[in-house]
Amino acid sequence: MDLFSKKKHNSTEEDGPVIRDSDLCVMPEKERRPAKVYSLLFIIMLTAGIVALIAFDREPVEEPDESPVLISAAEETQEMIDEELPEDVQPEPVSEPVIPDYNQQPGQAKVEYRRYEINSIVYEIRNDAAFVVGTVGNKKNVKYLTIESSVKYMYPVVEICEGAFSGCRKLLRVHIPDSVIIIRESAFENCKKLERVRMSGGLITIEGRVFAGCTALKSLKFPATVKELRADVFEGDTKLTKLRIPESCRIPEGDDPFGLGDKLKIEIY
Repeated sequence: MDLFSKKKHNSTEEDGPVIRDSDLCVMPEKERRPAKVYSLLFIIMLTAGIVALIAFDREPVEEPDESPVLISAAEETQEMIDEELPEDVQPEPVSEPVIPDYNQQPGQAKVEYRRYEINSIVYEIRNDAAFVVGTVGNKKNVKYLTIESSVKYMYPVVEICEGAFSGCRKLLRVHIPDSVIIIRESAFENCKKLERVRMSGGLITIEGRVFAGCTALKSLKFPATVKELRADVFEGDTKLTKLRIPESCRIPEGDDPFGLGDKLKIEIY
């Protein structure tokens, strides 16, 4: 019997591999969720989204009752001023420009005046300011004058002194910088060939006979800062036909304030 069992066992190995019951494993079937559940959930979510969208669209939009009022910067500034100032208090008027006095005053220590010569013009330093006092050498040879706005980059040129260029018979053109605030009496008197003057933009005071006898001068414009023009400032200027004068400048009364007749046209700006 053992021989028979052995033979049977061998024959089995020769025919193919032996499959035992213990080697077999039965896999359970995969659990399946019904598709109806997913479809139902999708429909519910889609319906909720549509309802929320419809409700949002029907929500009323609040509109402002009034349109915004645009206020300019000038109006806003004026309103701030009106709020800050009481009704019985008025803003102070703008004061006239003050002319500094650079000359030596009584009781001051003696100042040693220093002189500088720049491009045929003589400047004098007084109390931290520069004054134009004349020309170098023979005045008759000067044709073009450009006055500096400062000397040594430290001292502003503030004044053209009395008679500084009087009698410069060949003088044609003059450039006066904006730093000059005073032109003293007869500064350019009898400059027979003077045709063009570039006036200072900061000029405040111009004294008498400054341009008297300038027979070639045709026109002049004065800045808004100038306060007064005297009657004799243009005496004898036979070719002067046009003057531009600011409204705030005081001039002599009458139809012919400078005695030059009807040919002189005065433009007030």
